[in-house]
Amino acid sequence: MPFVPRRGPLTTRAAAVGLAVAVIATPMSVAVATPAAAATTAAVNIVGTSDVSDSNLIQSVIAPGFAAAYPRYTLNYIPKGTGAAITYAESGAADGLIVHAESLENQFVAPGGSQPSYSNEPAGRAIFYGDFVLLGPSDDPAHVITDDPHDIVDAFKAIANAGAAGNADFVSRGGTPGTTVEEHQIWQFLTDSRGTSTVPGLTFCQLSAANGGGYSPSTASGACPATISYPSWYHATGLTQGPNVEAGDTCNFTNATKAGNNDCYVLTDRGTFDYLESTHAISKMQVVTRDDSATAPGGSTLLTNYFHGYAINPAAVPANSNIDVTGATDFLDYLTSPAAQTAVSAYLTGINGDTAPFTGDAAPVVTASEPKTPMQGGTKQTIHGQLINVAPATPALASQPVKLTVTHQGVTTTAGTATTDATGHYSLSFKPTTSGMYQVQSAQLTQVENASLTPTFSDLLAPSSVPVGNLVVKAHPAITKVSVHNSTLTVTGPLHPLVLLMTGTLSLQLEAPGASSFKKVKTESVAKGTKTFTLTAHLAKPGKYKFTIKYAIAGQVSGGSTTPRSITRS
Repeated sequence: MPFVPRRGPLTTRAAAVGLAVAVIATPMSVAVATPAAAATTAAVNIVGTSDVSDSNLIQSVIAPGFAAAYPRYTLNYIPKGTGAAITYAESGAADGLIVHAESLENQFVAPGGSQPSYSNEPAGRAIFYGDFVLLGPSDDPAHVITDDPHDIVDAFKAIANAGAAGNADFVSRGGTPGTTVEEHQIWQFLTDSRGTSTVPGLTFCQLSAANGGGYSPSTASGACPATISYPSWYHATGLTQGPNVEAGDTCNFTNATKAGNNDCYVLTDRGTFDYLESTHAISKMQVVTRDDSATAPGGSTLLTNYFHGYAINPAAVPANSNIDVTGATDFLDYLTSPAAQTAVSAYLTGINGDTAPFTGDAAPVVTASEPKTPMQGGTKQTIHGQLINVAPATPALASQPVKLTVTHQGVTTTAGTATTDATGHYSLSFKPTTSGMYQVQSAQLTQVENASLTPTFSDLLAPSSVPVGNLVVKAHPAITKVSVHNSTLTVTGPLHPLVLLMTGTLSLQLEAPGASSFKKVKTESVAKGTKTFTLTAHLAKPGKYKFTIKYAIAGQVSGGSTTPRSITRS
């Protein structure tokens, strides 16, 4: 049975320990700080996937942005493969973590037994997503670019067949980087429900859940041993993302069945490829498969690459680790801020006329309808909208709270609340009490993204909001009782909205028999919290009168009045 991408993989447990296959190289860390600030800033140590450093996203966007937003820190980024980065974080050597393999991350958050979560928050924060791409040579001996430009599973099959014929090599990072975990899930589509290869001449071994699950090409079937024996066309380099692509570009491998072929294929993230190509660090590789079609095995999101950020829980690591929780949390707060999300989403836009390789997905999109104004105070209004997860192939944001706030004279209050339905839609009813800037907001959300993993994989989505508008509310007095006794008119009714600030003003205006306009005959102040009114007026002579009630609350709502009514004094 094949792997289902992102939201339904077969792997059941990934502890991110006991790393198998190749040993992952540990490149030098990336530290960014101005010389003047270096002596006075505290280092925040973040270990994580090499995708974001080998694509230069850390150096070009994240580190300088963090330094500007939080000048008291120096960012020290230690690039490793995801599995190695998780192990490094669990040792207490880093304050925070950036990774991209859910079948390893779930075990980091919920390691089981008496071991506390290594995450200082209930889950990792969604930070951005990108996409994996398959690179190949211009002569493309496996005919991938012509036959499988949007079908990564069939592309892998074609490369394996070309490799077996001595015409191609596949260059893998090996081990448990997020890219290799993704690769193992793709190979799994070429097995049946028993894990047996469906490709003649190709054998797979099964990776343990602790190593992310999935399957790897191998000379022997069954469970993968600590050191896998690969077929002659498959090479595990143990390198980080950028150097692995460069190794594929150089392609100094010798396929045992055909010496000297120089045609390598590499799975990588598009951000790293775009950066290496823009700097001319590679010259032979081109994208041969990307953006899987909806009808391809695994669907259109099989190649989506999701990144998450974590602050390390001091209680889970060795006692002398000296974790800077505040620094790591400040880093995550910056990374999920609107400014950082915009900057990440703009990075490398337009390289070769392509879209940006990373897209910020820290916060959901909130939509909201705008009520017609002016709104009558105290009269029910309804706003409709939806809470939408930016990341592709994510479940609907169901049963999540949203609230409507209004800001007036610098004070923000909650005007109404609602909960999203099964599709993420909401209907929020409220009775407006004041003019002001209205917006619909969501709080930080914990969202189950992959329920088929054990334990399930969840992430944190940052608070989000959408302006509804600078809305005007109109005062709305009503009349419930009118009487004339002797020559006295008495009018009673409710006041909407209630006075929230200083005082309101209520007036009774009359149009006497034979007159052509209304005249104010009674004015009273309305104290804060007054719910009803009673106004009286003397009717000087018999006849038919018209009257109206006017209500105003300066600085809160615009004035409003009742529809003129008639009354007769006999």
